[in-house]
Order: sequence, then structure tokens, then C-alpha cells
Amino acid sequence: MTRYTSLVLTVLGLASVLVPATAPSCRAQSAPEIVRTPPPARDDLETDANADGVPDGWYNARDAVIQTTGGASGPRFIRFECLHRGRPARLSRAFGIDGRETEAIVIGLWIRSKNVQHGERMGEEPSLMIDFLGDELRTLSRGLMGPWTHAVGDRWTRVAKRIAVPPGTHDAIMSVGLLGASGTLDVDGLTFDLIPRRPTEATNLVVNGDFELGDPAPTYWVVNGEAHRTFPGHDSASAVELSKSGARVLTGLALPVDGVTSLQISLSAKAQGLRGGGGAVASFYFLDPAGEPLAGGGGVPAFQWAGSFDWRDQQAVVRVPQGAHRAVVQFEKTDGLGSIRIDDVEVVSSPNPELTSWTPFHVEDDVDDWLKLPPSTTIAPRSALDFSFLHDGHAGSKGFVTAKDGRLQFSRGGGPSSSASA
Repeated sequence: MTRYTSLVLTVLGLASVLVPATAPSCRAQSAPEIVRTPPPARDDLETDANADGVPDGWYNARDAVIQTTGGASGPRFIRFECLHRGRPARLSRAFGIDGRETEAIVIGLWIRSKNVQHGERMGEEPSLMIDFLGDELRTLSRGLMGPWTHAVGDRWTRVAKRIAVPPGTHDAIMSVGLLGASGTLDVDGLTFDLIPRRPTEATNLVVNGDFELGDPAPTYWVVNGEAHRTFPGHDSASAVELSKSGARVLTGLALPVDGVTSLQISLSAKAQGLRGGGGAVASFYFLDPAGEPLAGGGGVPAFQWAGSFDWRDQQAVVRVPQGAHRAVVQFEKTDGLGSIRIDDVEVVSSPNPELTSWTPFHVEDDVDDWLKLPPSTTIAPRSALDFSFLHDGHAGSKGFVTAKDGRLQFSRGGGPSSSASA
């Protein structure tokens, strides 16, 4: 045995004595899951306990100042003010969201703006963005509200949006502000509503019939002629208002009306100075399976309004004509006199509302009869129409492109390239 070998054995022997039998393994230990506090149901931005000029629970303030009077839901609110484009005036907040339990978050807030101009780069506009984070704080998806560059003015406006939460979400980081735009943006009265990941059946065939969702135009409604959401509504934050000639809002019912005898519509309405002969009307339009209006093409009236009256509840039943497959409900202002506000719209099948019960936001399109589009065999290789160089090698070997946790995935595993995602 050489002197060097003897020295090595001596060192190894000392090491075996000095290292305790209970020493932790060198293999990586799985870190315990950190559960962070969910967002508050409401944040009026009223509290600044440490007097640092930033509302409690918020951080990353830039060009954001607390104003002490004139808020929408309390005396205080946040004002973002920036004279130069390109500065990311903002305020951020982080909180926990368990994507296994929460399928969506509804974010609402009061906003108003003045002299807003978009920033130097695309996307630099007043808005709210929320990033959903999964394992190892990896971004799963991003939700956006706005932009509000030209959508709102200097009057407080309520905006609210339902944003899907990927199943793998653990945390979320939200930022709101001018985000690169110049001008002034005021924010107040934020609300957070976590929607549980469990189906909830409904009989109302109108989505967003209370007009609470809007950014700022009412979500799931088609708006024409300067119809708009107004504040407050009937015992709620929002309603829809028609004040100009030709103003109208319409939406399709969630399910087909095949086999439905009649439709019952209920709503609340408030009018001011409408024409005596009927200045506003609510109607149903019925469509055949091809999406074309039934013979005659005219609407079937449900209500006609005239004069002035305070909020009142109304109900009517309209018979579904033979051959109708789909239905659209529409509210229209027929002249320029007066205005009408509408809220709490509900349409159910009659006489049995349960006949058309359904699960909102969980309806899938029937694709059994969709036509398959095979790849073209007439495009010459290396021609102007040949985009095969953008695909991964052996195109099709990973299966079809599907969506998972807010991202595009191949059905056989792996993610598509950026070109395929586009």
C-alpha cells in the first residue's frame, strides 16, 4: 500500500465517522406547497396603514397617487397620471388562486379617464392584466381588461369581466394603470369573485341579462346606435340604456328552441319621456336551422313602452313559431325622444323552464358534422404558398393541436412551435 492510498483511506474513514447517520439525502426534496391568500371580495383602496402612499396589499407603484376625495365607492381612489408616453404607470397586486377549485375570476372596478393617448409601442394603453402562474411560477395564461384609451370618458364607469383560470394555477399577479399611455386614469372599487369549478345549471337562456359584465360594452350582447351600459341599474351596479333613435341591443338565446312551445321573458324597465305611440320595443326574432329569418322576417313583439315611469317589473309570453330553430331577443329605441333603461333580463321556456336548463360557460359545440379539410396536394414545394418550413419535422407525427391549461398542445404530447400557435 502506498503512502497516497493510505492517506485517502484515512480521510474516507474520518468522513464516515463524522457524518451522522441521520444526515439528509443529497437528492432534492419536494418543497411543500405554498398556499397564498386569495384576493379580497372587495378592495375600495381606502386603507394605507403604514402611510407609504400605496394602498395596503398593493406594490410596484409608479406614477400612482392616492386621492382623498371624489372616489366612486368611497372618498379615496388611485390616480395614475403621466405626461410622457412610454412610462409604465401602474400598480400591482399578487394573490393565490387554486385552479383546481376555481374555473374563473370575475374582476370588476370603477374607472374614468382624461386626455389619454396610447404609448409609443403597440399595447401601451390603459388596461388591467392578470398573469396566472403554475408550478415554479411559470406563466400559464394572461387575462386582459381594456384597453380603455377611447372607451371611457371622465365619468365613473363600471367595468367587469369573467376571466378563465387554467386548472394548474396556484398564484396570480395583477397590474392596472396607464401601462405606457399618457394622460390620467382613475381607479376605485375593485371586486373579485372566484367562480367554483363545478357546473351550475340555469334556466335563463340569456347570458349577462343583468348587464353586470361589460368592458365597458355589455358582454355577450351586440350593441348598435350608441346603446350603452349605465349606472346604477335596478338594485345593481349596471343596466343598459337606449336614448337615441335606432339604438338597440340584441343577443341570441343560449340553446335552440326546437320543441319549445313558448318563451317567457321577464325584465325590469325604467323610462323617461318616450313617445306616446311607443318609443321603444322588445321583440323576438326567430331563425331557421340555416340561420335565416323565418318567412316574414319580422320580429314578434313582447313589450312596447311609452311615456315615463320608474323601475317596474314586467313579464310576457311569446309563442315560438313552427320551424324556428334559434331565437334572438332585441331591445330597440324607435325615435329620438326620451330614453329607457333595461335590466334583469330573463328568458325561459314556457310552461316548463326546466325543459331548456343548461350549464353556462360549459356548452360545447357539436362538431360531428363538421367538414374535414385535408391538406392540399396541389401546392408546389418551395412555392409562395408552401409554408411547410414553419412546421416541426415530420408534421403530424405528434397528433392534432389541442388546448390544455390555456396553452396549445399536441394531442400526443409536447407543445407546438410559435408558428404553429399562430
